[in-house]
Amino acid sequence: MAIGRCPATAGMVWNLSDGLVFNSLLKEVKEMFARKGFTLVEVILVVVIVGILAAIVIPRITYTRAQAQRAACDANVAALNAQIELYHVQEPSGNWPADLDALVTADYIDAIPVCPYGTAYVYDSVTTHRVAKHAH
Repeated sequence: MAIGRCPATAGMVWNLSDGLVFNSLLKEVKEMFARKGFTLVEVILVVVIVGILAAIVIPRITYTRAQAQRAACDANVAALNAQIELYHVQEPSGNWPADLDALVTADYIDAIPVCPYGTAYVYDSVTTHRVAKHAH
């Protein structure tokens, strides 16, 4: 008859010939794996982890979106100013466009872009002949 110590049972002595202790340990392991569903502690732990991840990710997404909108607005202003300058250079009389619609009429742009924030671009046709950056 062989006798040994089981490391999984914290040194419990078990007998290989009759296997009673081993069988009860095997039955306990099977019951543990046969259990269906989650305990309340497991569910709470998952909810806490998801909450922490959401608290980290959502502000970053919001910041990144605002940053992209500002970049798109700045790019629109730069493109409009470039087309205004091109209109002035290519116009035989050297005139500046009277308004942004003149760029559309002369086929310099397809349509007047809309600021991602929903505000309109303001063209100064009198002094600077530029579309100014605007605050959001």
